[in-house]
Amino acid sequence: MDVVLVFHGSHDVRHVRAALDFARRVGARAAFKEVSRPSLSDVRGNVYVPMFLGWGKDYMEAVSLTGSPIPPIMEWPGFGEFVRSLGARLYLLHGSHERRYLGEVEMLGVDYAFLVGEPNVAGVPCPPTAMPLVLTPGAIHDKLVERISSRCPETALVGRPLVEMPRFQRYFTDTLRRLLNEGLKADGVEV
Repeated sequence: MDVVLVFHGSHDVRHVRAALDFARRVGARAAFKEVSRPSLSDVRGNVYVPMFLGWGKDYMEAVSLTGSPIPPIMEWPGFGEFVRSLGARLYLLHGSHERRYLGEVEMLGVDYAFLVGEPNVAGVPCPPTAMPLVLTPGAIHDKLVERISSRCPETALVGRPLVEMPRFQRYFTDTLRRLLNEGLKADGVEV
């Protein structure tokens, strides 16, 4: 099975490198929805996995371009448990006004703050530990780190972008395998 991980894309070489490395480590290929190469038109596969944490415009564009039935990662089985196991007191996310996205974040069962939206990083009490909850390094990660560090210099930042964590790699490969097996069985294909 040829699996293609579909990332957003960025001019930031750290994002591109991290996406390509992660795809290689999990036995897949990477393509980017916009800006970066290889683009979706450059990479063909049997299964396309939108690499977006939550529901929103970018996730929906990736689904529209690929026809992928795979939900955003926050809706994957066990993702909330995985996030809680990372041990931060506050998780920092980009944010969205999409109701479904907000529901996904609530379902994680953690304290959180957004770069965009409420509760906002600029207004929450300073926690002892915080973690930017992003897939790759890049501009969003940098903004989250800068915002919490300037407001809360005593807050310890923990964790790395998810694709850089061996624990996330294991969670991702195990859960994707289960999602694909369940999907194939639902389609009447023996696995």
